[in-house]
Amino acid sequence: MVALSRISLDQAVERQGRLTREISRLETAIATGRSLTAPSQAPEAWAELSEVSRRRSDIEAARTPIATGLARAREADRWLGSLTDTLARAREIAVAAGGTPGGGRDALVAELTAMRDDLAARFTQTGGDGQPIIETGEPLLISLGDGRTTRVSPHSDDISQLPGGGDLMAMFDAAITAATTGNPADVASALSALDGATGHIADEQAQQGIRMQRLEEAQVMLDATDVDLEQRQSELRDTDIAAAITMIQTLAVQRDAARAMLSRTTGQTLFDYLR
Repeated sequence: MVALSRISLDQAVERQGRLTREISRLETAIATGRSLTAPSQAPEAWAELSEVSRRRSDIEAARTPIATGLARAREADRWLGSLTDTLARAREIAVAAGGTPGGGRDALVAELTAMRDDLAARFTQTGGDGQPIIETGEPLLISLGDGRTTRVSPHSDDISQLPGGGDLMAMFDAAITAATTGNPADVASALSALDGATGHIADEQAQQGIRMQRLEEAQVMLDATDVDLEQRQSELRDTDIAAAITMIQTLAVQRDAARAMLSRTTGQTLFDYLR
């Protein structure tokens, strides 16, 4: 029998130890679902994993203001839509006032007056988050990424100030006067002003649609980027169960073969050697 040197035995023991430790690591990786748990395992992969985790945290931080901004933008869009309906009804009343006898116009005047009062209250209306639906102070700007921002709603001045001069409240006052007098000239002037206001609000609602689209696109982009990063994070960190099982089987075969070879060569098992 050819005796192995002490160095050869130490090397054989060390090799079997490495194989056993690697098998144990893979078994733990299968049990926990994590194959990368320390920088020393793969420094470059760990560095990339850290960067991916940081970027996902940034995305999560950006999601909340965008979601909040989008919710407020949708409330503002509904607010503008309701105002369009109000203007349409006001026009119907103005038309009716032109052909209604004096006493019959009282109900029309009352309805227009209620609309005007309701409109004044609407400008202070708050949304689900307790904030004004229509901005009255400094605009809220939401970051869209890459240095871009967008407002979430129009300013009250942008809505109330009409392009041809005057404002919505004065326009309603003129419509109330027209409904009160039934004067054809007053009615015609009121109808013209209402048509102009309706076009103005339509333009504002179109701008609001653009704001919502920007926020929706930013939200979609964040979600798509996060999906890609999550996949990469999984590739770097998570255990490939099938590959790990195959590797365990391969390493176990190598370890058992090494043990058998050592036992045949030295006439003792590894456990005998270690005693």
